[in-house]
Amino acid sequence: MVEPSRKRAKGSPFQSIAVVEVTQVRAESTRHLPGKPFTTLDAFANGQEESGNPAVKTWRGPIKGRPTLTDEISHYLWASYRNSSKEGWTSIRTSLRSIWRVLDKYEDVAPVGCVADLTDTHGAFLFREGVSADHVNLFLQGVNPAREAQGLYKLSWPKNARSGTKKNSEVPSLEQVRPIYFELKHRVFSLFRRWEEADALAKCGVNWASSFARGERVQLSEISDLHATYRGIAAVTRYPCPSITETIAFTGAHQDSPFVNQFFSFPFGLFPSPQDVRDVLMLFLLKAGWNGATALNLDVTKEEKWFRRHPVSPGLHVVFSIKEKGTTHTEQVAIGDDKSQLSPGNLIKAIVARTEPLRAYLRSELKSLLSAQRTAEVSARIAEIHRLLRSPWLFVSSRSHNKIDALTLENYKLATNQKSAVLRPLIQEINKKRSAKDKVPESITLKQFRDVWISFAYSQSGYSWLIGVLAAGHASVGTLRRYLARLRWKMHGQQVTKKFLDSFWKLVEERRIVDGAILYAMVQRGEVTEEQVERWLAHKDRTRAGTGCKDFTHPPAEIAPDHVEGTGCRIQRCTLCEHAVVFDDTLDPLTMRLVELEHLKSTMALTAWYSSSFPLEMIATRDVLTLFDSNVVKQRLQFWRDEITAGRHKPFMFEGEYGTQS
Repeated sequence: MVEPSRKRAKGSPFQSIAVVEVTQVRAESTRHLPGKPFTTLDAFANGQEESGNPAVKTWRGPIKGRPTLTDEISHYLWASYRNSSKEGWTSIRTSLRSIWRVLDKYEDVAPVGCVADLTDTHGAFLFREGVSADHVNLFLQGVNPAREAQGLYKLSWPKNARSGTKKNSEVPSLEQVRPIYFELKHRVFSLFRRWEEADALAKCGVNWASSFARGERVQLSEISDLHATYRGIAAVTRYPCPSITETIAFTGAHQDSPFVNQFFSFPFGLFPSPQDVRDVLMLFLLKAGWNGATALNLDVTKEEKWFRRHPVSPGLHVVFSIKEKGTTHTEQVAIGDDKSQLSPGNLIKAIVARTEPLRAYLRSELKSLLSAQRTAEVSARIAEIHRLLRSPWLFVSSRSHNKIDALTLENYKLATNQKSAVLRPLIQEINKKRSAKDKVPESITLKQFRDVWISFAYSQSGYSWLIGVLAAGHASVGTLRRYLARLRWKMHGQQVTKKFLDSFWKLVEERRIVDGAILYAMVQRGEVTEEQVERWLAHKDRTRAGTGCKDFTHPPAEIAPDHVEGTGCRIQRCTLCEHAVVFDDTLDPLTMRLVELEHLKSTMALTAWYSSSFPLEMIATRDVLTLFDSNVVKQRLQFWRDEITAGRHKPFMFEGEYGTQS
């Protein structure tokens, strides 16, 4: 996984919400978003006598039509939920029907025709009838903006319990998700190898497409010739992925010919299948920590719309997309390593580059359509091509005669009526190779990938709320709380509190004094031996920076990447290390190290200085020194500066090194 990312709300072409005007809706005599008939709200404007769906067994009776109220709230609901799936809009209509039935019941007491007619009395009616908070909140999302637009006050109604309220669910652990990550990683690497092997076969094969075009009949058996000829057929027909029907018609092949028996290895040796794209998307979600809607909203028509270099680190890149939630649009970012083939940016670049022939065909078709006479069918196809060109998630659909398509919110989960349908077969395949006690829970869903990412960043940072906020891309700590309000994190907090109290009273009992550094080490490690405490206090097992070390033989890889197992830490960049324990008497070595860093900066080329981690160490050391008396810190800093100037102290210019192993 990559490092936690940060986001900023920025101006973008997506900032303005596309609102459908009421007059336009009336002129079209229907109430739904353009191109999305499943968002219709006709039933609430015209009334509904029956469910219209034989599968519905719990129809609770008709509802009265309220055209003005529907028109007033509809475009605000569309603005908030325009990216919801078909099933999501079914739930929205269910919520509105619950509201409408209560309004119908009390029509004689407090009639409602528009948002101006709504009062706190109606909120009391909804509360009395037991309408859930979910239904009321959704209704008010349409009502309150409409009332504000008319200069009316916002409504704040009492709420019942949320429908289906459950105890906070457990976030899947990193150990449970790791097998999924490795399986996806294996699949994506297999996909890349499949493309490479198909390219190699086609390169060394003979293209017989021109012979077939002249009416000649050639008996092909070599797999390399088949790959080369299929690509030749694509060039002749000017369609990048001819279907099996088109290939048979072009070659005159029989049903039992090699062209038919091995056909699917040809288009999918060129382009991804729907499952290939889902595998890449799921791996991307694990790498980036995004939700599915944000990843599907990536716009790859131009590289500058989704990719940029990291502003500080030359070896990193930033992938960004627009996260839409309600009426807000914010930029979500993910940081990746240029060297990693599976980093977020490189995953997107790989799949975009591979589908470039599909995009070239779509651009050519779009150019033709733009010059053609505009009809409803042509306009719909133009909109569809724009959607496809925006998406990085293009694939070839064998079920639709090799049609070019792209993942959407409706199809990226494979089966939208099953939340984890795309994951369940993958998990089942993983579990076939694992023992009964190590099986991955089949209840894990795609939505939880984001929770796992945030939990990973949160735990790896030593449970820093700041890092958690940055990893989640949230604007405040308050927004993060619902992600961390899970059983495992509550249990973690309880355990840490218990460790703190137990360690505190143990120090009081045994030493009659509480040393903050030792207390911290006990809470983090669970236990610190009396022998270790005595050695620290006797200035033994200390580092050059004057700190104690909780795990001297296992420094973090990012600080000591060449560490030799079983040896002590040679680097000792302690203010950057999670294992450091700072004592009251650590002040002097820390001031010495800070002055050494100042001297190092003055003697190094600035380009070398800023390309190293020394600036981070300087900042971290200064931050640690704020824990001490500022006057004493100033005195000791000046002392060490004088020592270096006089030549009595020679700063270490290089880190310790590990000897090479033979």
